[in-house]
Amino acid sequence: MTLTRLLPLSLLFAGCAALGDDPGTTGEERRKATCPPPDLFGSALCLCEDFNDVGMLTVTEGPSGTGAVGVNGFTRFVNLTRAAGDWIAYGGFDAVSDTGITGSLLTEGDASWVGTLAIGQDLAVGGDARGVGLLEVGGALRVGGQESLLGPASVASRGDYAPLAGPPCPCDPATFFDVEAAVAAARSDNDNAAAGLPTRLASVGVTELRLESGSYYFEDAATVGQTRFIIAGPVSLFIDGELDAVGAQSFELESGATLDLFVAGGIRTVGWLDAGSASDPEAFRLYLGGSDSVLLSVGAQTFHGNIYAPEAVIAYVGDTTVVGSLFGRELDGVGRLEIAYGAPLAPEPPSCEEDPDGGDDGDGGDDPQPDPDPDPDPDPDPDPDPDGDPQPDPDDDGGVVD
Repeated sequence: MTLTRLLPLSLLFAGCAALGDDPGTTGEERRKATCPPPDLFGSALCLCEDFNDVGMLTVTEGPSGTGAVGVNGFTRFVNLTRAAGDWIAYGGFDAVSDTGITGSLLTEGDASWVGTLAIGQDLAVGGDARGVGLLEVGGALRVGGQESLLGPASVASRGDYAPLAGPPCPCDPATFFDVEAAVAAARSDNDNAAAGLPTRLASVGVTELRLESGSYYFEDAATVGQTRFIIAGPVSLFIDGELDAVGAQSFELESGATLDLFVAGGIRTVGWLDAGSASDPEAFRLYLGGSDSVLLSVGAQTFHGNIYAPEAVIAYVGDTTVVGSLFGRELDGVGRLEIAYGAPLAPEPPSCEEDPDGGDDGDGGDDPQPDPDPDPDPDPDPDPDPDGDPQPDPDDDGGVVD
């Protein structure tokens, strides 16, 4: 028997400005803790370390246009590769393949290839450039070290090498969005109480849960992994612990709904998720705090969404298509991977919403602070307007506030 818990349709955004257990922490500080920066998905693919691919790789123009690829470490291809946009292989580049990049290929290290290397714009190599096979460069060839080319070469122009400003991806751990801290902040800053939900699903024994717009926190990851969630609006969901899998068996997004899923630990497998369409990849955003490997396993389906896992290795096998973007520590794969850039231009999960009253009580209500006056008179106090009006209300007897 399937038990379903329906949340009230009138649920309001409590946002990130709800009162937590720590009286020394302001609502704005907690909002920052649970609100990811809007530029986390600025590239189709961003890796803090290496890219290792055996098979076929395609990076195409997607709903968000042409997305660049940034690899702070070394890029290795043993495959057929086609990429729209620029590819920055900061630590070096090695390909045994037929490689075509419509933008520029830039590296501070050495570059070597066996086969065809066709670059639509510039090929800039800070170290040595060694190639065996056909080389085509539509822009300028710039080599800072030694150059050794065996085979036909078609180069539009040559120029001096100019060092890159720095690695393409923001991978200083001090700059990472702290997913674990976000989940910890959501422990006392959520809409669970307003929705009549505990923070432990095991205590109510539900196997199917409908979530209306809001921010929710659950501490029992094992039970969450066995629960089917129906997402009916913009939802931020914070999970304390690790999940075994995320896929269509665990989340269903209704039309117009979005899900920002924050997992303090890791997720072993990310499968096909019914999360919108190719024109709506921002419907699902996954933020991982763990460092364990994450396997993309979508079969013949298409994964629509964005994954932020700066300390995890993202792996794939078989036939994998992603409409969205990936940010990880490394990417390892065997098979076929296609990425169509579809990152949200300005993600605004409910955890980024500010309480319009500046409130900090986290109970889903509109009163910014509990009334210290025990007088049961429900009329408002003669304090300055909560909307920031510098003039106090002239009516001290409970008149209507403008």
